[in-house]
Amino acid sequence: MKWKFSIATSLAVILTMMLTSLALAADPPAQVVLITDLPPYCPVNLLASYTDPNGVLQQFVGGSTPWTIDTLPSSLVSFTYQIPVVCDGVTYSSVTFSPGNPITSGATGTSMTVIGRYLPVVPDTTPPALTLPLDMTVSTSNAAGTVVNFSASALDAVDGPVPVTCSPASGSVFPLGTTSVACSATDAAGNTAGGSFNVIVTLADTTPPVWTLPADFTVEATGPDGAVVTYDASATDPDDAVSFQECLPHSGTVFAFGTTTVHCTATDTHGNTSTGGFNVTVVPAGDTTPPDLTVPANILTEATSPAGAAVSFSASANDNADGAITPTCVPASGSMFPLGTTTVECSATDTHGNIGTASFHITVVDTTPPTLSVPANITVEATGPAGAAVSFSASANDLVDGAITPVCVPASGSTFPFGTTLVTCSATDAHSNTASASFNVTVMDTTPPALTLPSNTAVTAWDASGAVVSFTALANDLVDGPVAVTCSPDSGSMFPIGSTTVNCSASDSRGNTANGSFTVAVQYAAAGFKCSGLSGHQVLQPINSAGSSVFKQGSTIPVKFRVCGADGKSIVNAGVITSIRLMGSGRAVLSTTSDTGFRAGNQQWIFNLSTKNLVAGNTYVYLITLNDGSTIQLQFSLK
Repeated sequence: MKWKFSIATSLAVILTMMLTSLALAADPPAQVVLITDLPPYCPVNLLASYTDPNGVLQQFVGGSTPWTIDTLPSSLVSFTYQIPVVCDGVTYSSVTFSPGNPITSGATGTSMTVIGRYLPVVPDTTPPALTLPLDMTVSTSNAAGTVVNFSASALDAVDGPVPVTCSPASGSVFPLGTTSVACSATDAAGNTAGGSFNVIVTLADTTPPVWTLPADFTVEATGPDGAVVTYDASATDPDDAVSFQECLPHSGTVFAFGTTTVHCTATDTHGNTSTGGFNVTVVPAGDTTPPDLTVPANILTEATSPAGAAVSFSASANDNADGAITPTCVPASGSMFPLGTTTVECSATDTHGNIGTASFHITVVDTTPPTLSVPANITVEATGPAGAAVSFSASANDLVDGAITPVCVPASGSTFPFGTTLVTCSATDAHSNTASASFNVTVMDTTPPALTLPSNTAVTAWDASGAVVSFTALANDLVDGPVAVTCSPDSGSMFPIGSTTVNCSASDSRGNTANGSFTVAVQYAAAGFKCSGLSGHQVLQPINSAGSSVFKQGSTIPVKFRVCGADGKSIVNAGVITSIRLMGSGRAVLSTTSDTGFRAGNQQWIFNLSTKNLVAGNTYVYLITLNDGSTIQLQFSLK
């Protein structure tokens, strides 16, 4: 909270405080002490004012708690504490007052304490409450499915109503069969609630009953009024029950001479009605008997293509006078029969014109589910802390409907977490035949962290012990992010003279380890470096560094040089020199592997080299190898 006051307000406050001070000077004040229940190192800004017993408003501008206000007795004191307040990383969003606000100050010379009690902000960890429909069943006459609308809502205890996302969304086209609708809602604090329900789409029954009726037939009269005629007629429904069926005239009644049409009506429980009929001809007695037909029972077969199925059958006829007769059937045997029920009508005619008829039904159904193809189990490498996005392809083909797009959960392109996730795919054809298949997607982390190491480096020795070398080695893992690196020797270790290999490694949380190394070469100071102000790590007189010195054969030559550390001090420790080699006329004339003959004095190495055994007129090179791998070369000639 920011406290702002105008100049006029400030002057009025000062004047009020002066008047109040004059009034309080006469008698001891009634004090009001404003404090909080927060730690003392968390002061709170505040404002306070009071109205004296005469009804005059006295304004005070506060500072920070604790704060003591001097008032006239029995004054009405009101105050405002700062909100919000952050203390020890906790945010306090509201404050209450004990004993209250405002309060009435006490008598002269009394003191009253008001405590501001702060309430911390309670984090919101409760997800919204989802309200979803129960499983829904809808009916459609469209084999491709239908649009389904539904309502989903979510109420959060803190945010109130929050939006709900469902997949598939309300208003989408849902295919035949069962579809799971997944819904979720997230509040402002990131708490997510999820739920689901099923939408079941069925194909509506619009198919009327199917009549099984005799073909037209002729009978001979059995009396002067005609003939008693019996026949078999029945109706069936492929989807539900037949609630009513009747044929008029009824079977077993007397049919008059001539042709009478029998009318049949049937209705199923969904109100679908079908009609049919056939003719009965009554003739005087004689050869009026039609051939007797034999046809197959009703045939049920599976569709083999979108066009249905080719069906072959056998029908025959026999006449009491003519013997065997070949019947004619429509559709003929071997024809392509479409999906659904087709009535095959067969007839045979004898030589006297008597016609025998019969029929049967061929029903072509689709009960074969699609053929579903899914990938083999997939194993992928994690690309981040959440796992990896994995894309795959699944397909389905149906004998009747052709290509069908399957539905897979989780979908292709989803982010799969670590471990093995079962992906379930399904495909449903237009006749609600469903095929299911599944495969596993396994997300692994086998990639080690990426090491970032220093390049090979060279440093100057502090002294004969070497040098303390500090370096930075980092590692970053695709999944875990930055991970710790262990190096040996550690950064900040004392590295000895010469070259040291630093081996580093880093492991992620799944045990994948990366290894790497670099070298640290610790060397003595380069030529020209000062040893306590004197030239060091170089040849000293009487042999000059240019190699042009000439000495008399047989004389003793004082060989002098210095070795310096990074601190500018001369290094005289034993072991500094690893080998000495004197070369002359291209061959070694003297060799030693110790510095025993050297003396440390005046910050220099001194060795008195006798030339008695050397040859005048030759030039000699004196090679001194130090334990950091560097060399000092001295060249001179003899006369």
